[in-house]
Amino acid sequence: MGKIVVPQTVNHLEGIIFREGILKRSFHIDGTERHFSYYVPANLKKDAKIIFLAHGSHCNGDIMRKATAYSFEEAAETENMIVVYPDSFGPYWNDGRLGRVHIARETGIDEEKFFRRIIHYMSSVYRASNKDIFFGGFSNGGALGFRLSQTDLFKGIALWCINLPSEDNREYEVGGEVPTIIINNTEDRMVPFGGGDLIGSDGKSRGRFDSTYESFLKVSKADALPEPSMEAGYKRYLLNKNILLEIYKGGHVIPHPNTSWPAGLGSGSTVDSVKIILDYFRGL
Repeated sequence: MGKIVVPQTVNHLEGIIFREGILKRSFHIDGTERHFSYYVPANLKKDAKIIFLAHGSHCNGDIMRKATAYSFEEAAETENMIVVYPDSFGPYWNDGRLGRVHIARETGIDEEKFFRRIIHYMSSVYRASNKDIFFGGFSNGGALGFRLSQTDLFKGIALWCINLPSEDNREYEVGGEVPTIIINNTEDRMVPFGGGDLIGSDGKSRGRFDSTYESFLKVSKADALPEPSMEAGYKRYLLNKNILLEIYKGGHVIPHPNTSWPAGLGSGSTVDSVKIILDYFRGL
């Protein structure tokens, strides 16, 4: 069986086939139609966990399904959880960054209200838990995760390929208590591991970002990194309940052995980041 090919953006979806079994819905929130898709396992029971997976810029929930190799859906069959793929309004989430002007920011899209509405729907219709709720975000979706970590929505958060926007590049303060795992690749050319300007495809800056180490320390409210444990393909840092995975090499991709990403985003990795995240969430 070949690897799952991940489309780079919604402009690359022609001819792409997706696995069946997904449900789609939309809500009108503050006069704006918001869309999401979700996966419900066949043997769903009361108080199921909810896991949100937020896509990157110019993508959607369908692409996020492929980007995570449908692995969360496969886990849902044995772990009693609903997997939700929300869609951004326009090409970007309103993630609290100041260095990027786009329609979601200009219209003041309330992402927290969107997520709360979905949680209420899952609780009302499927009797899902309103406590065991988790978030995973890639790139722009990960930037949204940093912002939403300041709310009481989630029990745990996982972030791929993103650093914390620098203090002059965000409209929120960092001070949440949500356990967080950050998974960054050392050769990410879009969001530099060492921090600095995030440069778009047009060559213009999207604002400055802290380094991966600085981001992890701020989230963990710590002053110094601990000694990492050396694993196959990555270093693992632990501070309080927070984890940083420093993936050797790898580009702007979600590490997984069963996916193939566009060459422009850099190399992939055989590290199964989905399994690591699921193990992390189980322990919270």
